[in-house]
Order: sequence, then structure tokens, then C-alpha cells
Amino acid sequence: MIWSLLACSPSIDQPAVATLESFGFGWEYFNHRLSHLEVLAGPDAAQVSIIGGTSTTQQEPGELSGECVQATCNEFPFKDQSLVDLGVRALESDRVGLVPASIFLEVGRDDVRGTLRAKLPKGAKGDGAVLLSGFSIDTSLALAQGASCYDPAFGWHPSLVRVSLGAVTVDGEEASAPVDLAFAAGNTHDPDRACIDEVNEEALVAVRVDAVFVVGKGVESADVPFEVAAAYEFTGNPTVPGDQVEPDPQSLDYGLSAEPTATGVASMEWLFYPEVYGTGDDEQGAYLRTFRFQASPDGTAAATATNYSPGTQLEGFSYEVQAVARGVVFDGEASTWETSVVLETLLDDGVPVVHEVAAP
Repeated sequence: MIWSLLACSPSIDQPAVATLESFGFGWEYFNHRLSHLEVLAGPDAAQVSIIGGTSTTQQEPGELSGECVQATCNEFPFKDQSLVDLGVRALESDRVGLVPASIFLEVGRDDVRGTLRAKLPKGAKGDGAVLLSGFSIDTSLALAQGASCYDPAFGWHPSLVRVSLGAVTVDGEEASAPVDLAFAAGNTHDPDRACIDEVNEEALVAVRVDAVFVVGKGVESADVPFEVAAAYEFTGNPTVPGDQVEPDPQSLDYGLSAEPTATGVASMEWLFYPEVYGTGDDEQGAYLRTFRFQASPDGTAAATATNYSPGTQLEGFSYEVQAVARGVVFDGEASTWETSVVLETLLDDGVPVVHEVAAP
């Protein structure tokens, strides 16, 4: 009887898709602001772009307007490159719907919620799940209160980053899932960056969230929360600021009927300098040297960051991450490709250049 039902199920003709199993980057030379961060997984290649302000692009900032004080709005043009690690899960099935979807939102300190939607292919009926395939954060939006001495395109020092994908609802030919986003910029307490600190509470960023809906009979999913926290003291000597050893990955049990066909981080909320977050003038933003997250079918998960930067580091570093790893079991084929690459930090007429990173 079961074979008869399966034999009568329509085959779904659809291309292969990909989800983001792991992603990480680190700057070669120093820590930096965050101006543009973009990653999108594909079955055969990923799209990646990382910009950390003028200290990564060597972009000259131009002259300031008359009321602006150069000594408080200093830029230090320099060239840096990012070291990127990718783990991509390529997925195929003619029995379960695999549908990419994206949403674009303007995001600030307060929660911004939206709904990710996708039209399902004929034959995709049953339960659903959704996995992250990529995201982007871009700081080039104008300030909420208008122009200032600081150009937001040069980046912010994040104190909060939240990207969260909720549970899937299947309604006829449409699948949907809630998205919860937030981004806040904190202070540097650096006299050279005073004009950033004056306006960072107005920071708005453009966020794109990319995901893949998995919908069909027998689709099974499970969410497992995990937490990561670390704090690193500063020696007081910028030349030898103190080591920053990242926490080891954690082991998770999804409790599914089989090893997950695909996994990913479905939700993550990063607080940088959590001990002072939300305290106004004392709130601290992060110069990031590294940033990584993963949730793999082998049951390991991680979320780590550092600001280690001999020569330019001026303070210690701390962060907390509240995250959710999602595992999905479905009738399909899956394989992981991994690669590590060095990417040049490039602008084309002020627009971040997106690199294509091919599967090895």
C-alpha cells in the first residue's frame, strides 16, 4: 500500500538548491567596523562580500563640511582582505519541494518583523521547514535624522545583531515563515571616532534574508537552542593585547528519527559587550576581527567572534550569543562542500563587489 501511494505521488521538477551550514570570516591584518556583509549559498558556488570601512578599502573619505571637526571624524584608509570559510549544503529532491525565498527590510535597534513567503511547486504537500541560505547587512542607508558629519556607508560598530527564522506555515500553495531582525550600533569611546558616537543611535541598515523552504510528506524538523559567551581581557598594551581563544563547538542532539538531511543556524542574537548593552553612553560597539557560526549534521554548533588586533586594539572584548540550530529530515539527496578563500575588499563606484566563490 505504501509503495502504491509513493508511486502515485507526482514527481517535482526543480533545480538543486543550497543552504548555509557554516560561515565565517576574519580580517588578515586588523579589526574593523562592519560596512557590508553578504553571503548567499548555491549548489556550485556562493556569493560573498565583506567590507569593513575605509580601513579595508583604502577609500579616501573626501572633505568634511564646514561645521565638522576633522580630529573627531578621522578615517584611516588602508587595505585589508578577508579570510572566508564556507560550508554549503547542496540539496536535491524530486519528492519534496525545495523553494528559495528572500526578504528585504530596513532594520534598526528595535525589532523589525516580516514574513518570508514562497509559492510551492505542484506536488509539494505536507509539513514544512525553512533553513537559512544567506543574508546581507549593508550600512549605507541614510541616518534617520538626516545627514551628519559621518557617512554611514563607512560602517558601524555593532552592539546587537539579530537574524531569526521562525516556524513554517503551509497554506495551500504557499509556505511562509516569520523573520525577526534587529541591529544596533554602539560607541567607540575613541576621540578619533567621536562623530560616529554622536549619531550611532540613529543607525539603520538594509538587511536581506535568504532561505530555502522544505515542504513535503514526511518532512521532520527540530530546533535546539544553544548559547555561547566569551570575555577577553585587554593587557593595556596594544602591541600585545592578550590572546583570544575561541570556544570549542558544542554537541547537540536534534532528537530526530534519522541524522538530519540538512542543518543550519535558524536564529542568532549577538550582543557585543553585553554587560553594558542598553546603557546609553556606556554602551560599547565592536571592532570585529573574526565572526563565525555553524550548525552541522554531525551535531556540532558554534558561534564565535573576536576583536584581536595587535597594534590597533584598544580594549578587551566580550559577547554573548543566543542561537537556535535547526535540523531537517526529508526525502532527498544532500552533500556538503567546504572551502576557505582569501577575498579582496573591493568597491566599484562605491558599491561593494560581490565575489563568486566556487565549490572545490
